[in-house]
Amino acid sequence: MSWSRVDYSKKQIKRAGEALVSGSFRTSDGSDPWVVLDNWRSSHAFPLNTIQMWMRQAARHIDSDALVAQRLKRTSSIVLKLRRFKEMNLDRMQDIGGCRVVFSDVQQVYQAVEKFPRSKAMHEYERGKDYIKEPKPDGYRGIHLIYKFKSNSKPQYNGLRIEIQVRTALQHAWATAVETADTFLPTAIKAGKGTDKWRHFFRLVSSAFALKENSPVVVPAHSDPVSLAAEIDKAAKQLDVWRELNRYRVALRVVETKMSAGARRKNDGYAILMLDPDELRLVVKPYSKRRVAEAAADYLAEERRSDTTARADVVLVKIGSAHALRKAYPNYFMDTEVFLNELDGFLSEHLEA
Repeated sequence: MSWSRVDYSKKQIKRAGEALVSGSFRTSDGSDPWVVLDNWRSSHAFPLNTIQMWMRQAARHIDSDALVAQRLKRTSSIVLKLRRFKEMNLDRMQDIGGCRVVFSDVQQVYQAVEKFPRSKAMHEYERGKDYIKEPKPDGYRGIHLIYKFKSNSKPQYNGLRIEIQVRTALQHAWATAVETADTFLPTAIKAGKGTDKWRHFFRLVSSAFALKENSPVVVPAHSDPVSLAAEIDKAAKQLDVWRELNRYRVALRVVETKMSAGARRKNDGYAILMLDPDELRLVVKPYSKRRVAEAAADYLAEERRSDTTARADVVLVKIGSAHALRKAYPNYFMDTEVFLNELDGFLSEHLEA
């Protein structure tokens, strides 16, 4: 298996980020910023895979059904983040490689967060942020942990940062619904933009889900479940939420390319997900784990091809099975069923007759 290594200095990587923000085709030292970015991102694949395996082993001791997945950040997302946060440098971006761990409940999340730093792994814990105790203003909840990769056998990757997101299934369902809405509707909640009505709706539902998990709500005024249910019901009807979030899932065509029999038996590997929201089409292109270099090269090619389609979305992920792929990345399948079921349950329980 061939893994990419960092071919550029941190100064060159920082300059590439500056060139991408300014729209320049060359850095100050004459390098192609897109080539530098691709190498920098690809070099995170090995540390990400290693930390993901460590997370998977630790998580399964807490919850045998814990969902663990990984992804390399999309080029478009990297550039957008650099443009949004002027003080950020490409060489210090913490979430180019991301690992997601989803547990059944909040207790398991905190159990895991306490367990991870005490494990025997050498990786260096740098910092964390608890968005369950202090939700983001948009309603996002979960815990983020930043680790620096460390290995005696692979010192060339030492210091590369990997972000670990630890969530409950309910928090995961909320985040999925937000990403689905951002894909098809006039919202950009993850980027801090979008229509006020949709942003308000998702903040309300975040508070409802927080109450279900006995956790802090986004706004203290949303702590009463009865009044909160009435406000959600009103907002949902105004936005026609059930129809809007359901219709794309029903219409989406999923096209899966063939995978080798050996890869199917082993039930693990990588997949490129290519979502075209205008055509309502999702292409799933799987690779065995031994074809990671080929997957990374195809990922870059598909990203460049998707530049001609402004709303096309491409991501490279690793997951244990096709079933787990859909659970880990339901936003690509437009699957908001869990979100809507949980919302229905909250309203049924607390809406006054």
